[in-house]
Amino acid sequence: MNQTLWSILNGVNSRYVGYDRRVRFRDLARIPPAERRPTTRIINFYSAVSNIGNYLPVLGIRQMLGSEPDTWNIHDRHIDFDFINRHYQCAIIGGAGLLDHGFEFFWDTFGRECRLPTVIWGVGLCAPDSALRIGVNRKVFGRAAARCALINFRDDLTANHYDVPNAVISACPTLAYLQRFGPARPQGHVLYSSHEQLVSDDERNLIARHLRQALGHFVVTDNVQRRLRNVDDILRSCYHRSRLVVTTRLHGAIIAYGMGVPYIAIARDEKIRSFCRFYGNGILIEDSYQLAEALATQIACDRSVQYQPVRAFGTQVKEWLASLPELHAGCRAISLES
Repeated sequence: MNQTLWSILNGVNSRYVGYDRRVRFRDLARIPPAERRPTTRIINFYSAVSNIGNYLPVLGIRQMLGSEPDTWNIHDRHIDFDFINRHYQCAIIGGAGLLDHGFEFFWDTFGRECRLPTVIWGVGLCAPDSALRIGVNRKVFGRAAARCALINFRDDLTANHYDVPNAVISACPTLAYLQRFGPARPQGHVLYSSHEQLVSDDERNLIARHLRQALGHFVVTDNVQRRLRNVDDILRSCYHRSRLVVTTRLHGAIIAYGMGVPYIAIARDEKIRSFCRFYGNGILIEDSYQLAEALATQIACDRSVQYQPVRAFGTQVKEWLASLPELHAGCRAISLES
């Protein structure tokens, strides 16, 4: 089903039916203060924007922990750290591009007000070519990071930018979640995974023209979950059935890599360049005009995926959690499931 028809059906459903299949976490930012109650001993700060790149790392983290932490949307300008400090044993910040400069208010407030032992997990820098400013201020992040017990970045770009030599670098926690789907179908369709904010209309049309001329037919996703189509739906119908992914967004490359699918990444930021250099199994082009030649190339993809470092950090976090002292007697948050 094409993207336009999905949009029409979602619009009708939203207005008249109200059926909602989207992945939703128990987000305390959406709960009135008087009704907030802890249900776990962990609070996970994440981005609630509905593109799947914000949800898949959290799902991967949950799978590795074997539990479902409460969450708090990092976009909330009124995070109640007093409530958090009183009711939780520890915090997780991650995953996804939570070091975009738009999140600087969170990192500054967190560094000043959060008192919990904290893990930074699967977080990365956002560095669009068009950006005048890259990432959260180094001093702001440095103050927050200095009080964190464990730090895991999804790429060396982030570790080098913030000069954190003791950071563990492994692929996005998304990979742990993708293992449930198994390898993709080698004879499937070609998928164009688009990042609407980074690509102009003219370039989007150019990419589509190259794909039509080379293939005739291809599938498009903007990676945004909607009422009728959630994260797993997009993974199954778009990525898992693909033989090749053409992408302008990082999570398009991450998902293709995690499913063993060759990909062509059209660079629009440093994070996707860093991913391709570090993990491979695809090719990188710098200009959409190079796409026709890239589509005619036999892409070297050995379909090996670096799951082990991702899961090794998950094990490290679980061991760290087990070493933490028990919550104070006034807190009734449940224990972490084994």
